[in-house]
Order: sequence, then structure tokens, then C-alpha cells
Amino acid sequence: MSHWQLQIETVDGQALSVSYDDLERWKDATIPVEEYVPGKQAEAVYVKDILRQHALLEGFSRAVFTAEDGFKQKASKEELDQAFFVFKQNGEPMNAGARLYVPDGRSDCLNVKSVIQIQLEQA
Repeated sequence: MSHWQLQIETVDGQALSVSYDDLERWKDATIPVEEYVPGKQAEAVYVKDILRQHALLEGFSRAVFTAEDGFKQKASKEELDQAFFVFKQNGEPMNAGARLYVPDGRSDCLNVKSVIQIQLEQA
């Protein structure tokens, strides 16, 4: 079992924590992971489903994803409709946070490893 946590910071500064076990419960087998992670049996959950679980689908215009190494990537609320986290590959938990994929996003960096925080912002 993995012990990392994904932290969510809301627009008003509230901090929430999402565990690996939460992602396991919320995973979605319909996500086309194979298109983005070929050759690996991966399990994933939509970002919007994580936000929905915490009633956070409204009140923000973008999200900033922070990786374990400090790298940050912004995504608009619209881009999050198809964004997902891979949290498990080949039956094993990811080592240090989930990997973010943002299909059809506008940024050059739409694959962020080891995400440990989502900060919701108002533009």
C-alpha cells in the first residue's frame, strides 16, 4: 500500500487531503489510459471526480498542479474535464504521487509526474 497523499487547496485556502485509498475507490475503468501510457496496465481517476467528491466543481477558474520536485503546471477548469491521474501501474502504486495527464490541453507540458498538490485559483 502507498502512503502518499494528494493535497487540495481551495480558493478560500481550505486544505483537503486525498489518499491513495480514496483514488482506488474512485478509479474509473473507462478512462482511455492505454492511449497515453501504452504497454502498462494503469489505473486512473478523473480530476473532476476527485473535485466532485469534495464538492469543489465550482468557484475556481484554473488549477495549479505541483509535483514532488516543485514543478508547477496550470490547467484551466475546461481542461480538467478530460484530465486524469494515473495512480497505479502494472498493479503497483505510483511511488511519489499520481501522474497527471491533460488530453487536448493547450500547454506543452500535459504529463506531470509525482503530483502532490492541486491548488484551485480564481483568475
